[in-house]
Amino acid sequence: MLFMETDELQEYLNALGRSDNYRVDAVLSDAPHERTERVFYVGNNGSELGPFIRKTIATDSGQGRTYEKIFRAQHEGKRFVHMPRIFECYVADSSLVVLLEYVEGETLQDYVGERGASYELALRIFPPICDAVSELHKAFDPPLIHRDLTPANIVVSPGGITIIDLSIARTFQPDATKDTTYFGTRAYAPPEQFGFGQTDVRSDVYTLGKVLAFCAGANGDEGRSVPDSCIARVVQRATELDPEKRFQSVEALKAAFLDALASARPAEQPPSIAPKPAACSASEALPALQPVFQPIPQPAPQPAPQPGAAPISVSQQQGGARVTKQALASQVKSTAQKKPIRAKGFFSRIPLGVGVAWDVILLLVWLLFFAASNAVIVSPTGEVAQHPLWFLIVEYYGVIVLPITVLVYYLFDLRPLRKLFPKAKFLPRRKTWPFAILIVFVLIVATIAIGTLSGVVASPS
Repeated sequence: MLFMETDELQEYLNALGRSDNYRVDAVLSDAPHERTERVFYVGNNGSELGPFIRKTIATDSGQGRTYEKIFRAQHEGKRFVHMPRIFECYVADSSLVVLLEYVEGETLQDYVGERGASYELALRIFPPICDAVSELHKAFDPPLIHRDLTPANIVVSPGGITIIDLSIARTFQPDATKDTTYFGTRAYAPPEQFGFGQTDVRSDVYTLGKVLAFCAGANGDEGRSVPDSCIARVVQRATELDPEKRFQSVEALKAAFLDALASARPAEQPPSIAPKPAACSASEALPALQPVFQPIPQPAPQPAPQPGAAPISVSQQQGGARVTKQALASQVKSTAQKKPIRAKGFFSRIPLGVGVAWDVILLLVWLLFFAASNAVIVSPTGEVAQHPLWFLIVEYYGVIVLPITVLVYYLFDLRPLRKLFPKAKFLPRRKTWPFAILIVFVLIVATIAIGTLSGVVASPS
């Protein structure tokens, strides 16, 4: 039988119970070995901080080890301008749990989709993307290789470029001949990422070549049919199948890109997007406390636990430090003072119980209007009885039931529904309320117009 000291048992329980402090706002992706969620930290009084990104990665998948290195580096004082901060990194139930900063902005995929791929867009956006990837390569020795630099993993915001989703990133191993695991998005991954050699910085150069082609408006899966010839030559060299024929670093790729543009169109200068503000040091970004970190266990034979045995502590398995829920809350609040993190609207600032009570009241009001409207339709009295049934349905649903339904949705506290249905996607209300008002107005006007044109309602003389 295995035994644990009191502190070790408490540490193990803390690791298991930390997830209870978070409300899942949305499930962003759910793969066999990894789950990504947008979450909010819930205080004892029901108030919330966030949003944050939480990744849960199976430790036996071989993924997520880069988060361990970046988290440790942040606490040692390294600065990262183009990567999200990591607030938590610990192992529980054979999974690595990583809590990251939620980066406001839009993915490069959406950014290009809304504005359209073009020479001008590539000129503006590609140099800062190269700077972001160079930071990842230069921050560690040996360098970290992202291995999945797709447009979906690059976030564009007014503050600059952020590289996200480092789950399959790896450290370059000088003595290795090939990668032990093969991941990546097929349309962007180089040949060596599928067993033809070991990935290195030139693998990210290949992927960046595909990203450049995407920004410049390439047609086809190969990513080389770029309309602009000067960009096409840079893309062609960056995406050579042989790594020796590619640019040997991201800096060389960026320089070749700028040189090609300067020689082809010397009058144009890249109007780069605003750079992100300099990252604060780890001591400023993450207040002084014991790191919430436990290294990922390396695969090794483990004795099978005996029936009824006490669980092996996290400190016995990984040697991690113990951090309480109160310490995490203090860390999150202190960091929020350094860099405010927006909550998702008014309801996130009130206790969940109050929001549930509010929802019940709204539902009762809606049911009252719904029942009254249907009662009039089924059993009309007075002047209303003179109207045909079809018009009563149009009138009471178009003027009362549907507008009240829209109003209730926009006043509803969606937190209980998101908790019950974490995978459901709800209509965003902040950006769509003008459209909702327009719908209500159109319904009312259309009902009046139908009644007048059909002769059911007398037109004003």
